[in-house]
Amino acid sequence: MALYCNPTSFGILTALLLTLPIRAKQPLTPVASQQPASPAAADIPTFDVISIKPSDPNARFSLRFTPDGFSTRNCSLKTLLIVAFNLKDARLIENLPPGKEALYDIEAKVAEPDATKFKQLTYPQKQSMLQSILTERFHLKSHRTAKQLPVYALVVDKHGPKLAASKPNAAGKIERSLQVTGRYTVTVTGSSPADLFQLLSELSGRYVVDRTGLTGLYDFTLRCAPDPSTDPRQDIQWDGPILFTALREQLGLALEPSTAMLDAVVIDHVEPPTSN
Repeated sequence: MALYCNPTSFGILTALLLTLPIRAKQPLTPVASQQPASPAAADIPTFDVISIKPSDPNARFSLRFTPDGFSTRNCSLKTLLIVAFNLKDARLIENLPPGKEALYDIEAKVAEPDATKFKQLTYPQKQSMLQSILTERFHLKSHRTAKQLPVYALVVDKHGPKLAASKPNAAGKIERSLQVTGRYTVTVTGSSPADLFQLLSELSGRYVVDRTGLTGLYDFTLRCAPDPSTDPRQDIQWDGPILFTALREQLGLALEPSTAMLDAVVIDHVEPPTSN
C-alpha cells in the first residue's frame, strides 16, 4: 500500500515537534554545548494563571511553549493529552469522550518570579506541567497502561544508508538544526536516524521505532509529495516521490510493518473545562 505525506500532518508535526509556529529554521541544542542544569522535580513551578476559551473554528492551529508558559490555538482535548503525557499515537488514549471534539484557546503562565526557572525546564518537564491544566480545569482522572499497536520499524535499506556524516564547525561542535522548506521538504543537520521517529510517525500515520543500528550524527534532506487523494489543492501539481520511496531513494532507509508495546493513558473521568 502506498503511503503519502499528509499536508495536515506537517502543520501539526511542526507545532508538536518544535512547539513553535512554523519557521524557516529552528536550531536544536549543539551537541557539545554546556546547558544550565534543569530544576529537580520538586522545583518545577506551577502555572499561576490558566485561561481557557472556545476557539474560532476558522482559526489556524498552533501550540508552543512561551518563555513564561504555554499557548495554544484551536487545540482539542486529544491533542492536549498527547502532548501532556508524551504519547506516541492518538490511539494510545482510551475512553476519550465520543462525538465531535471542542476546540480551545489556552494561555497558561507562571508567576513572574518563576519565569527564569521555567526557562530552564526540559521539554518533558514542561510537558508534565500541562497535566495540571487537565487535572485542575478539565477534572481529568486517568491511569497508565500498556497497549500493543501496529508500528513501522525504521531499518537500513538493503542497499545501505545514504546519509552524510555531520562535521564539526570551527569551534569543534556539531550544530543541530531542523529546517522546514515549504510543506514537504525537511532538511536536518547533526541528527541521528532515531531523531526521525516523530517526523515519520506523523507522516506515515503509525508510530515509528528505530531499528537501524546507526548511532552517528548525520545531515540529510527528505522531500516527498502529499497524498493527492487528501490534499484539498487538487489544482496544484506535485512532483515529489511518496514517503516510502523518498526514504529509500534519498536516505537509504526503509519502513517495515511491525508491532510494539507502548505506554497508553486510560481516561477514567473528564469534563468540559471550568470557566475562567
